[in-house]
Amino acid sequence: MTAPEPALPGQAQPAVCEPLDPVDRISGQRNLNEAWAGDVLEVRGPDAGAVYHCVFKRLPADRLAVELACAAAGTLLGNDVPRPCLVWADPAQLAAGVATPQSAGPELMFGSAFVTQDAFFEHLASSDRDDALNHAVWSHFCGEAARAARGAAFDELVANWDRHMRNLRFDGARWWLIDHDNALAPVCGTPDLVSADAAFKAHVNLIAAELATRRRDDHDMLATARRVGQARHKVQALAVVAGGWSDPDPAVQQVLRRAAQLLSVLARRMPMLEQMVGDRIGATTPTPLQWTPPKP
Repeated sequence: MTAPEPALPGQAQPAVCEPLDPVDRISGQRNLNEAWAGDVLEVRGPDAGAVYHCVFKRLPADRLAVELACAAAGTLLGNDVPRPCLVWADPAQLAAGVATPQSAGPELMFGSAFVTQDAFFEHLASSDRDDALNHAVWSHFCGEAARAARGAAFDELVANWDRHMRNLRFDGARWWLIDHDNALAPVCGTPDLVSADAAFKAHVNLIAAELATRRRDDHDMLATARRVGQARHKVQALAVVAGGWSDPDPAVQQVLRRAAQLLSVLARRMPMLEQMVGDRIGATTPTPLQWTPPKP
């Protein structure tokens, strides 16, 4: 069963779930975070009692909030992002041989509804043919300029440098943007997000780079960034809605509160979005925004 869709894109409070046995460890050589897949039970949320297949991964608390904020904003702005949730996983439910925190108690993880991969891309992704996968992913994804331009604007908004070929997933009909835990790095550890500087940029925007190369004359990124930036009121309203999210669990509540604050940061960034994308693709005169350094 797939996760039910919220009534308003991005605005439903993220569910709190528990895994049902068994779960499979899916981390491998190409995964930076330990991750698992399996059915989860929604114990609190808009569809409490629902069971659906989920991928969940271990992240620091700040990164849990980043993933929630990016999923909510990305969906609201017209991108396909799997529905997020928070998963309380007991180490005993995880695959044998996986290192667990010393506390050995339940751990709060980030989850997202599982998206089935198209057979062709699944075959390439499971092989060692990274060059073929890279070419196939970017050729197909950039084949629809409007969709790709929305993705480029979104990655610019959240300062996501990590949109590689495995962080795009095609289900046979739609391309899904996944894995945003490396986004918003300049403010991720900032205690006071209210006064945090919102004028920062990631060192690279891979969608923008690929789209500018493959659709040199019709990528439409600047006009798309202008339209997305004009939706600031929607993201600000979403931040207000998220500020009302609540959960009886203190750990969950802390993540929800942080996600709401990050959405406010995104709303403050939106008037700069057209300029930032223009700087990125050389269409405007660069402004002295803070650029985040590349990952070592």
